[in-house]
Amino acid sequence: MRKSSSSLVILLVGDIALLWGSLALSLALRYGISGARGLWGIHVFPFTIVITLWVCIFYIARLYDLLQLAPKIESVTRLWSASMVAVAIASVLFYTIPALVITPKIILALFAIISTVLLTSWRYCMGIVARKSKKIQVFLLGDSTEVNELSAYIARHPQLGYAICAHEHTPTLSLPQNITSKNIDLVVVTTQALEHGAVVNTLFQLLPRGLLVMDF
Repeated sequence: MRKSSSSLVILLVGDIALLWGSLALSLALRYGISGARGLWGIHVFPFTIVITLWVCIFYIARLYDLLQLAPKIESVTRLWSASMVAVAIASVLFYTIPALVITPKIILALFAIISTVLLTSWRYCMGIVARKSKKIQVFLLGDSTEVNELSAYIARHPQLGYAICAHEHTPTLSLPQNITSKNIDLVVVTTQALEHGAVVNTLFQLLPRGLLVMDF
């Protein structure tokens, strides 16, 4: 949904900004601020390739899955492992492709350390914001093993941006009021619940209000 997509865009943009910031800090630490300014130009092209590589490896490692924003050691380990792979590949590229011009051993090492620290901190903060931000309000309608598992899954992963507002196991006459009074964004309804004609009519009438309905 839109909220999840916007969170992923923010995460990606933040990663890229911090990777470029890591390069700037690496150059400043190695050569001083004035030296970094003079050397910035020759590092832009090769590190554009490196940063693109970094992002691609993060994507392959599923680090742009919002589940990885959970405050778990597994998520941190995945991030560090992906960074190590990116460093190894970048090292090979620098020493095998003459067009990259530079062979920055120390800069690449500093870049790897600084970027890993910054990205770990950034993703931790992003996870906190995602878990505390306004959620997409979900109304569960119907009773099934799958719906119960979905409810538990959403409760365990608030960083996904969803919150279960109510779970009506059996459709009632107060269904329209229950949905509208809670400012529901998404109704997840079981196939069995859709067999009730009144349920279908109610959901159809609420669609013009922007309500999303998912058959589960």
